[in-house]
Amino acid sequence: QAKYLMGSASNGTNDRAIFGAGTTTSVYLNTVEYITISTPSNTQDFGDLILQCYDPSSTSNGTNERAVFNGGHGTNTTTYNVIEYLTISTPSNAQDFGDLINTVYASGATSNATFNRGVIAGGFDGTYTNVIEYVTISTISNSYDFGDLTIGRSNTKATSNTINNRGVIVGGVNGTLNTIYNVIDYIDISTIGNAQDSGDLTSIRSAPTATSNA
Repeated sequence: QAKYLMGSASNGTNDRAIFGAGTTTSVYLNTVEYITISTPSNTQDFGDLILQCYDPSSTSNGTNERAVFNGGHGTNTTTYNVIEYLTISTPSNAQDFGDLINTVYASGATSNATFNRGVIAGGFDGTYTNVIEYVTISTISNSYDFGDLTIGRSNTKATSNTINNRGVIVGGVNGTLNTIYNVIDYIDISTIGNAQDSGDLTSIRSAPTATSNA
């Protein structure tokens, strides 16, 4: 099915990637699909998320094969604070993990397996927020405050490495200011604190992509 504004996550343990939520031209979805990354093929059904929504953030860890989907935008302009989780190795429906501090969508998320920590940065919660939240992915709970981005914005993307526990949050937009950014923020995922400026992208970008190699 053709769709966009999904969340996705992967796990190196069993070579699997999952894709969930999103929207067609008129329908908000809760379906989750998966592929085996090393084997070219079409996606297969994995299960369903609790929410029918688009633009959640998502990330995973390597410790217990768990992926979390955070927030999202639903029908009637509803924005969610729900955190859901899936075990990547086991096709099934999502379960409730807890709640974000804010109702938010179009945030960026990344994680670090060493500290089993997922961070959710920025997004739109009625304003273009600079809030960074975190969860311990192996522990069912609500999110906690991590710190702030250098600039409040939505439509960011994030990635991280395992060498020095660094996460980067790139690009984004602030519709109130009618501004798209080229900013690159960085955080130490192991240490609660505000983001710092890491430099600039070559051009301004809203909803870029981001990945890394450990």
